[in-house]
Formats: sequence, C-alpha cells, structure tokens
Amino acid sequence: MVSFVNSSQGQNDHKFLEKPTLLFKFGGPTKKDVDTQVEVARKIASKNSLINLETSSNREDNDTLWTARRAGLWSTYEYGSKVLENKDDVQVWTTDIAVPISKLAQVISETNDDIRASGFGDKFSIMGHIGDGNCHFLILYNSPDYKKVQKVVDRMVYRAIDLEGTCTGEHGVGIGKRKYLNKELGKETVDLMRHLKLSMDPRRILNPDKIFRVDPSDTLDAQFDAAHIHDHGCCS
Repeated sequence: MVSFVNSSQGQNDHKFLEKPTLLFKFGGPTKKDVDTQVEVARKIASKNSLINLETSSNREDNDTLWTARRAGLWSTYEYGSKVLENKDDVQVWTTDIAVPISKLAQVISETNDDIRASGFGDKFSIMGHIGDGNCHFLILYNSPDYKKVQKVVDRMVYRAIDLEGTCTGEHGVGIGKRKYLNKELGKETVDLMRHLKLSMDPRRILNPDKIFRVDPSDTLDAQFDAAHIHDHGCCS
C-alpha cells in the first residue's frame, strides 16, 4: 500500500518508508497528555522492531499523513494500469474481514501467502483499522480472472471465520457476503433473522434479499458467482 501511494500521481513530495506502517491519532485535554501518549507508543514500538517513527503536530503535516491513508484505494486502482495485462480493464476487489487482534498477524500472513501463490503477488495491497482487527485486502485483476479472485476471497473469509472473526468488519453483508453467514453465525441464527424480517416485512419490499435470502426464487447468489452482478465494492 505504501509503495502504491508513493508512486501515485498527484501525491505530494513526501515519500513514505515502504514498510508496514501504523498511523496513530492521539488526543487529550493538554499537550502534556498527548506527549505522554506519544512517548508510551514510542517505547512500545522500540521494543517491537521499530524502524522509524514520524510525528506531526500541525495541520499541514497531519493532512499529509492522513491523505496518504485516504488515498490507499485509489492509489491501488491507479497502480493496476501498471501491472495488469489489460490496462483498460482494471478491477479492484475490496475485502473487509476482521479477527481478534491476537489473530490479526496470522490472518494477514496466511492470506499474503495465499494471494501470492494464486498469482497476484504484485497485484494487491493491504490497509485497515488495526485497533479493531479489521483489515482490507485490495486485489487487482482483469475481468477474466474474476472467478480466480473469488476463490481467493472465499478462502480469506473462511480463514477469518475459523479464527473467530467475521466476513465483514464494517462494510456490511449486502449480497456478496451473505453466503458466508451460515458458516459464521450458524443456520439456526440466520433462519431466526429471516423469520424476524418476514414478521415485519411480509411483502418483502424493504431492501429485499440483502444479508440473507428471503425469496425462494432468488438467484442472486448464482448471478454473483457468475459475475453477472458485482457487490464487492468498499460499501457492499
């Protein structure tokens, strides 16, 4: 992710160290309180292989750091035109798994290995909200590789669930992730949700078939698997 941001056109001249990077935002009633928090973070990081620590305390420097984080998705998308065979068909599959923080390093490491072994070694980036174990793998691909990426994502999600995590840390289930809920929550729980939904919406007109299947004739899962519909964006 950091390398994609560094190479992105339109970014300022600040180049970030291309290593795993954590961004912290500290706040408090006094400068002394903030300085104390920063020093605690510095000491912990120093004991855990810290390479470099940058601090900022003015609006301009703060904007530089957080703009880099906000540019992560678009920097990745832009990089796709440099590494994909078809430069005019850049697709980005965003993901949204979350696991207990104690399992985060494991799920990232194992997913990294899986993505590389699947042929997308230089075609993905990672960002997330590490404080709550939520990480986003962004995979670049051309449309003909849709099913190949889908299998990688399925394995990623089931890996997270097996580690006591969830298929979605913040973006929601929508249509694309509803197939994972039986594994994550259990069929009985999903059935209960469906019964509650039908009791309040018997005509099935309120955002129908999102999260779980309601209409027996619904073919959305099959359409999704066949890539006839896409619901894997950052807000699915």
